[in-house]
Amino acid sequence: MKRDVEHVIRQSNHSVSRLLFTLSVLQKNIESDAHTNFLGVIAVSTASHAQAALEGVWQGQLGSSKITACFNPESSGQNGSYYYSRYLAPIQLSRSSVPGEWREAGKDGGTTGTWSIDTPSDTAITGTWRSPKDGTALPVVLHRIEPSEASKDCGSDAFVNSLETTNGVTTIEKHSENGHPYTVATKAGQKTLVLSGNNSVAIRKINNAIANIAHNPDGVEIFNQERRKSLADHAQPYTSEILVRPTYWAAHWVTVQFYHWQTGYGASGISYVFHTWNLDTGEEVDPWSWIGSQLKLSAWLKEHTNLGPECAEQQSGHGALELLFNEKGITLMEEATGSDCDLEYFLSWQDLKPMLSAKGNAAFASLQIK
Repeated sequence: MKRDVEHVIRQSNHSVSRLLFTLSVLQKNIESDAHTNFLGVIAVSTASHAQAALEGVWQGQLGSSKITACFNPESSGQNGSYYYSRYLAPIQLSRSSVPGEWREAGKDGGTTGTWSIDTPSDTAITGTWRSPKDGTALPVVLHRIEPSEASKDCGSDAFVNSLETTNGVTTIEKHSENGHPYTVATKAGQKTLVLSGNNSVAIRKINNAIANIAHNPDGVEIFNQERRKSLADHAQPYTSEILVRPTYWAAHWVTVQFYHWQTGYGASGISYVFHTWNLDTGEEVDPWSWIGSQLKLSAWLKEHTNLGPECAEQQSGHGALELLFNEKGITLMEEATGSDCDLEYFLSWQDLKPMLSAKGNAAFASLQIK
């Protein structure tokens, strides 16, 4: 009986010891987790404080070059931007995972430089810019523009006004289409296309017509509004994509596309038109005027429209068609939707000859391959 009591007492003591040990381990784990969480809170708080200290607009120098820089509030994303006073072209800055490090990106998205920023004060930023190519290091010294509602982010007057005053430099690009040279000038997102050619009178007339079609009286104002909003949201100057380019250029004819993709609207924001000119006279022509018999064309299209069961909604035929041409014939196509049911037709000039109007027959010889 006595041995049984002693056994029970030993088991109880052992259980109490294990319980005390378990409680001790749990206390240490709780203390460790609390310490870790505390350090994490400190790290987040420090990063947030550093970001808050950067918010606003700054001016100073990168090396010997004068720059203006901005950093958006953390709520708008961990990003910033800067531009050289002599170029006035914003360059995006994005905070990396390394504390105090910011990376600048070029138009292709590649890293063009790295900023290492010391702990900023309320009035000054110091740091170092480094080249990713050869490690060249340049000092960065910036001073805050007088704090106000006008200098709170990258879309503010303090950062953007200088950009809008001059709207940057005019860039000139040289291209060619089918061996024919042309240039495209861009300023404030607006495009000007200039064709080159032997018939100076006709070319000048066409260039004037292109300039009139491309000109949007509200274009610069819209560009500035889009850029300002994008800088405030992303510290990146995203604006609508505008293109003016020749899509077909032969001995006697040139077709130019006027393309506009409104920023923020996805595929639904895309619109474009085509205009065609006679290079001998400088007069604009409508290629649809070359087709005299719409009944014959409709019959040909109906005969050559083959739609599978997956395109049941389009069994009634095609929608509105765009007409493009080259020396081989014409292409008729619906507005592209990305669906396999989009219709596109090609007719050679010989196929089209019975359907031509008087204007089409007059142009027939100049439209074909020689």
